[in-house]
Amino acid sequence: MPEGRAQRLQPPILGGASNQAEHRIPPYAALPNEAPASPAPPKILFPPKAVTYARLIVICGPTATGKTRLGVALAQRLDGEVVSADSMQVYRDMAIGTARPTAEEMAGVPHHMVGPVAPRENYSVARYVQEATGCVEDILRRGKRPILVGGTGLYIDGLCQ
Repeated sequence: MPEGRAQRLQPPILGGASNQAEHRIPPYAALPNEAPASPAPPKILFPPKAVTYARLIVICGPTATGKTRLGVALAQRLDGEVVSADSMQVYRDMAIGTARPTAEEMAGVPHHMVGPVAPRENYSVARYVQEATGCVEDILRRGKRPILVGGTGLYIDGLCQ
């Protein structure tokens, strides 16, 4: 193909050219005597969290803006625990390059979702949401305040929606 020219791909037609018309499905609006179907209700993948997570505090922002320090200070003041929402800090043995908080920076505040996954293991937002939901619910069950701290928007959105 010559450079700069795009090739238009056509979907294959089953049954050859002679059967082309009988295999083509008319647009929905062209079907006679049918009322349009009502849209299916949205599927709820996770239980509604508005009530359950009313006590969840979220601290998010870019790298090196003091999120960890603020999260620890709030946890100390509000009797809380930190749940990490960082896509790199979930990996074990990767303290360098992920800005994982040191024991000194954690100041005795429990931190969840920091290092539970092996570096070669596949990890997804769905898995994060499942595991972090368990952490948040456990923190709430114990009467403490969960504080979600991190900069991975997909993790935060998944957990909070």
